[in-house]
Amino acid sequence: MNISLVGMIGSLGLFGLLTGNDSIKTLPHFMMLLLIPIRK
Repeated sequence: MNISLVGMIGSLGLFGLLTGNDSIKTLPHFMMLLLIPIRK
């Protein structure tokens, strides 16, 4: 599960870079929401 989640985060990061600054601003918050359950 963790590997697939990391892959999804990575793909979202690349997609954010391709789409523009607006996506990059929202990605860190979305990534934090995904990382919180993984760390617990």
